[in-house]
Amino acid sequence: MRSAFIILALLAASAFCTQNVPIPYTYDGFVIGDPNAPITIEAFYDLLCPASEAANEQINLLFTNATFAQYLPKIKFIYHIFPLPYHDYAFSFAQLYRHIFDNYDAKTTFDFINWSFDIQEQYWNGPVINYTRNAVFNKLAHQLHDFAPKISINETLSALTNRTYDLQARYSWKYGVSREVAGTPYFFLNGVQLDGAESFSSSTWARTLLPYIYADSKAKPESVNEFKDFFNSAQY
Repeated sequence: MRSAFIILALLAASAFCTQNVPIPYTYDGFVIGDPNAPITIEAFYDLLCPASEAANEQINLLFTNATFAQYLPKIKFIYHIFPLPYHDYAFSFAQLYRHIFDNYDAKTTFDFINWSFDIQEQYWNGPVINYTRNAVFNKLAHQLHDFAPKISINETLSALTNRTYDLQARYSWKYGVSREVAGTPYFFLNGVQLDGAESFSSSTWARTLLPYIYADSKAKPESVNEFKDFFNSAQY
């Protein structure tokens, strides 16, 4: 009888401690491209992660390549911001991203993500180790205002301490955990983890996507040489 009671107590404690992943009002992430495109690429990035910055650079090279541009209508790309706990200010950047995402247009959100990657090394643990939290926030607010004058310094400072954006950033992080994301960058192609994609060059991305680009087309590609100009020009 005592054993049964202990088991029930443990089960009750386990149920009490379990934190379910909150269901967002809309699908998590920032989408670029046609929402109805047949191919979906999802990227989980930490804005202070150098590997995320390097992977994102290859994605940008792919999407801005003139040869590949004709295929972009078939691709939807989703950014998920997944701050890693060992980057001290990664969560602050994720929280500020939520503010930008909720209050500004897609171009501003896209620019903020890429700008964050450009300045990330200034906010790695070492460079800010002797700064107070308030000093880091003030530096970030002034830099963002210099980059995007429409975003005021006080607005950024308020966003960095806003409870709503704090919770939204947490929910996005929990969503990533629910999909077994264990680091950054992490990529999914049509809902399935894409192994090795964190180190793909832009050319490798093009080769990987080629079969899916033609999957819903009656015309089959003559060969991978259709992208030969792109492959030859992208030496990364």
